[in-house]
Amino acid sequence: MESPEDEGLVAMTDSAAPITTDTPDTKTVSVMVQADHLERLSSARDPLIAIAELVWNGLDADAESVSVEFAENGLGGLETITIIDDGHGLPYGDGLNAFRNLGGSLKLPGHRSARGRFQHGQLGKGRFRAFGLGSHVRWESTYRDGATVLSYSITGNRENLGSFVFTSPQPTLQTPGMRVTIENLRANFRSLDLSVAPAALARIFALYLQQYPNVRLRYAGTLVDPVSAVDRMVDLPLEPATGDDGRTITVTLTVIEWQMRLLSKVRVDWVPGRIVELGPHLQSKRS
Repeated sequence: MESPEDEGLVAMTDSAAPITTDTPDTKTVSVMVQADHLERLSSARDPLIAIAELVWNGLDADAESVSVEFAENGLGGLETITIIDDGHGLPYGDGLNAFRNLGGSLKLPGHRSARGRFQHGQLGKGRFRAFGLGSHVRWESTYRDGATVLSYSITGNRENLGSFVFTSPQPTLQTPGMRVTIENLRANFRSLDLSVAPAALARIFALYLQQYPNVRLRYAGTLVDPVSAVDRMVDLPLEPATGDDGRTITVTLTVIEWQMRLLSKVRVDWVPGRIVELGPHLQSKRS
């Protein structure tokens, strides 16, 4: 379903190509989309949702470990937020395409990752959510290119939304993965407090973490345990569905009663292979 904030997403064509400028060591790409639309995407109505979008990016890259870390300044306030994953990283060419195209995500709903996991991300909006947390965001991607491991960075600033500076890929001894660092934070964000955030993340990722039990999500060093957020869970088999390709799709409705009340918007999105949120107490998974 298309939400109001999806309005204005543009598909890149030859007649409306993003601006690209180069130097010997960097490349700058710009997204051609209305500035007020980017501003809406980067407004953090719920800081935890912005972090969850970045966590999803790591999971969609087949990460087995995703960690959300915080650094404080001398006054005890938040200095940086860092999301680290051990996924396959974002190859340089894919990064250029992904960051210059809004509304044309490389991850299509219902598709599976290289390791066979259902993918969550779409429309390429997640990266702009990070600017709702802080004005300066840096992505550091490490990936395999044949027998070589390469690393490069992408930098963006809220003052110039839609313009991203890429460094050139360089050989590295690091292992593949992604590190996203958010600086110049806009607030301390009480909703990110350790006393409430892990349980909230457990509700967001409960079905995914149970479907892929080898995945570990840590928040400020605390392991996010989906079981701790669930009071009761019941799987209800539904009538099989038929996909566009004619194959039979097994459908299971998972009814979840949370330990704490979950306040969220109701969203129904019947896409084969996606974990779908139906409301505060209902989620569905299709396979």
